Amino acid sequence: MKLGLGLGFSSSAHTLLSEIFTLPLGFDWSPSFAITKQSGHYKTDLDVPSFAPTGQAYYVDPVSGSDGNVGTEIAPFKSVRTAMNASNAVEIYLKAGAVFLRDTWTGYGAYNPPRDMSFKTYGGTDRCYLTTAQHALSWSLQTGTTYRVSRTNTKNVIDRADTHSDGAAKLLAYKASIEEVDLNPGSWWTNGTLVYVHTFDSRVPDSDIMVMVDVPNLVVTGDKDMYFENIEFWGGDYPLGYNVSNGTKHCVLNNCAVRYGAVADGLTIRDVDRLSLIKSDFTDNFEDGVNIRTNGSTIVKTLEVDCYYARNGLNDADNINNGSTYHTGCLGIRLNCHSEDNKGPLLADSDVGTQSINLNCTATNSAHALSTDVGNAGFFVQNSAEMWLKDCSASGSYYDRSVNSAGVIYDLGGFSGDGLDNGSVTLL
Repeated sequence: MKLGLGLGFSSSAHTLLSEIFTLPLGFDWSPSFAITKQSGHYKTDLDVPSFAPTGQAYYVDPVSGSDGNVGTEIAPFKSVRTAMNASNAVEIYLKAGAVFLRDTWTGYGAYNPPRDMSFKTYGGTDRCYLTTAQHALSWSLQTGTTYRVSRTNTKNVIDRADTHSDGAAKLLAYKASIEEVDLNPGSWWTNGTLVYVHTFDSRVPDSDIMVMVDVPNLVVTGDKDMYFENIEFWGGDYPLGYNVSNGTKHCVLNNCAVRYGAVADGLTIRDVDRLSLIKSDFTDNFEDGVNIRTNGSTIVKTLEVDCYYARNGLNDADNINNGSTYHTGCLGIRLNCHSEDNKGPLLADSDVGTQSINLNCTATNSAHALSTDVGNAGFFVQNSAEMWLKDCSASGSYYDRSVNSAGVIYDLGGFSGDGLDNGSVTLL
C-alpha cells in the first residue's frame, strides 16, 4: 500500500490539507473516484447527487395531498404508488418529515419501480418514512394499561416516542401472553388476530405506535438506476431489496436509513453493478444491516461513506449477523463507517474473491452470545475473503480482528484495539 501526499498546502501556514490514498496492490477494483484523507477523515470526490435519474417530477404529501390532484408541488398526490404509476414518472418528491403508512405507500404488497427513478424530499430537510405500518387502527382497553387492536400478520411494533441514544425508535419487546404484556411496559404480544400493547410510559397507543405488517417493503427487480435521498425505509420482511441478474446499473442511498427488517436483512443487494451508501443508517434488522452478494456474473462494487450500523441480528437463532457484509466475490470500500452492538461480527466479508478496503472504520461491542467465539469480533473474514484496514479501531469484542476458514486481514497501519487477533493478520 502506498499513501501519497496531495499537493494541497496553505501558502500562508504551509499546512498539509489532504493526503491522497492509493489503493493497495492486489485490490481488484479501480474506481473512477479519488480518496483523500483530511484531519483523520476520508472522503471521495464523487458527485453523489449527479447519479439521480432526471425527468418528469411528481410530488406526494400523505396529509394534504389527494390522488385526484395532478401531482405538482402545490397540488401533490396523496400516495407514493400513484406517483410511481404515472406513465412518465422519473423523479418522486416526498414531503419532508412525512410518515407514509401502507395506504399512502405501496398499498398491500411490495412495489417494484417500473423504470429508473429518484426519490427525494421537498419542503424541508427532515427525512421522510416509507413504512409497512398499518393505518386506521382503533385501540381498545384490554386491562390495566394494556390495549388491543384487531390486526393479523403483525411482525413488529415500534414506538416513535421511545428512542435509542442514536435517535432510532425502539421496538417493543415481544412477550408470550397478555399477562406478561400487562406486567412489562414497552412490550407487545399477538394471538394472530389481535395485537396487545403496553407502551413504555403506559399511555394510550397513539400515532407514534406503529404496528408493522409482515410484507416486503420496496423490492427493485430488473436492471434500473435507483437514487434515494433523505428517505427512511421501515419494516417489512426486508425494508429494501434490489434483486436482479447480471445488472449494469447503480443504486444510491444518500442520507437514508433502513430499519426494522422483520425476517431478513435490512438492505439486500443482488447483482446491481454499483452501490453507493452515503451517510446512511442500518439499524434494528432481523439479520444483517447490509448484505451484498451476486446472483449471476455481476460483481457488485460498493462504496460506503460515513455509514452507521447498530443492533442488527434480532434473530436469536444464530450469531452470524453483521452491520455490513460482502459475499461471493463482491468488492467494497468503507470510509469512516461505524458498526456496534450487532449480533455477530461487526464488519464482515466472506468467500473467494471478496475484498474490502476499510479506512477510519470503527467496530464496537459485538453482541455475539458466545463470549470467546471467532465471530465475537470487530473485523472478520472467512472462506478466503481479503480485508484491508487503515486507521481503524475495534473495542468491546473478544477479537479485534478474526480470520475463519482461510482469508486474510491486511493491516495498513494506524490500527488500535483492546482485544485479541485470530488467524492471519498481515502487517504491510
